[in-house]
Amino acid sequence: MELSEVHLLDLIRAHEGNPDYNNIHPSRIHWAKFNMIGRFIAGTVQAQEQCRQSPEYTFEERPAINSLLVTDCIMDLEVDPLVCAIFLAPDVVFTLAT
Repeated sequence: MELSEVHLLDLIRAHEGNPDYNNIHPSRIHWAKFNMIGRFIAGTVQAQEQCRQSPEYTFEERPAINSLLVTDCIMDLEVDPLVCAIFLAPDVVFTLAT
């Protein structure tokens, strides 16, 4: 697997597709799962370092774009509170009242 092919989806699949504890010995942690996640993260960190050190990926800093990316919620909560709630708490299931 290429380092550039490691994505967040790989981490999610590794987490959701494997139990936290050993099936045979439930009191023991399933180390293979965490070892796999660690390899994915190590590969991602290595790819990030390669990009940081490569002259091909040297971009001028753009503070306006940076501020857009690090802002918690750009949309005003008064505009659409449901949309903001979904972004701020994606694991919560929302139902619309009729």
